[in-house]
Amino acid sequence: MDCTNCGACCVGQVIPLTKLERGTTPPDLIDGNGDLKSVDGHCILFDPKTRSCTDYENRPAVCRDFKAGCVRCVVMRAFGAVALGGIRPEPIKTPIPTDAFRTFATPICLEE
Repeated sequence: MDCTNCGACCVGQVIPLTKLERGTTPPDLIDGNGDLKSVDGHCILFDPKTRSCTDYENRPAVCRDFKAGCVRCVVMRAFGAVALGGIRPEPIKTPIPTDAFRTFATPICLEE
């Protein structure tokens, strides 16, 4: 499963940063909670036209550790399919609450 041109996990999610990442990420990319900012319902680093990360080499640890093809990935792709490659050209938010991202993803999709 190709992870470089999907973007389902970049839409409608909170992208948390580690303490180290907060210190090395440009301040204009960080929101008031210390997470990556969201723009139009997607991560600030996500380009909805190319469906890719604009800074893939320096993406946050939560993105690096997320496993393509895991249960969470499949669910996110299913909910984001219409917006991220289907009948609508613009991205929409997935119906999964953003605060549930880590809770749902950690035991299933993130490497220990």
